[in-house]
Amino acid sequence: MELSKLTIRFSENVLDSTNEFELVIADESKLVGLPESAIAMARDSARSKGLDAPSWRFTLQAPSYVALMTYLDDGKIRRHVYEAYVNRALEGERDNRPVIQRILELRREKANLLGYRDFADLCWRIAWPTRAFGLRSSSRPENQNGRALREGER
Repeated sequence: MELSKLTIRFSENVLDSTNEFELVIADESKLVGLPESAIAMARDSARSKGLDAPSWRFTLQAPSYVALMTYLDDGKIRRHVYEAYVNRALEGERDNRPVIQRILELRREKANLLGYRDFADLCWRIAWPTRAFGLRSSSRPENQNGRALREGER
């Protein structure tokens, strides 16, 4: 139960941080390199927020972020937006670092309780479809318990 709640909290923190960011540009000369469709989208976004024209609003949502990072000539703006993107959910009440730490602890406990070395091993076993159908893979030798060995475990 705690793991499920923390996983949801992690996602909500990232989403809230993503939605919170906006970059408003009032100087059209800073838009060099962007396709007209991206400029129009940013203009519409600024209008929808009631911003005075001329202004263009960019967010961390995929259509806005990808266009800006792909086409905008201004490296300083790209760096600013990139840093905002990679640092989402790292401050204040939305800081995901303690959430991540607890998720990792709970995943490790879960894997150990189920008899697996770690969470990655558990996920691999669950995702390995041939085990579900009782098939054997000739490319993965098994130990005496029927569990496939990884490289270096032989």
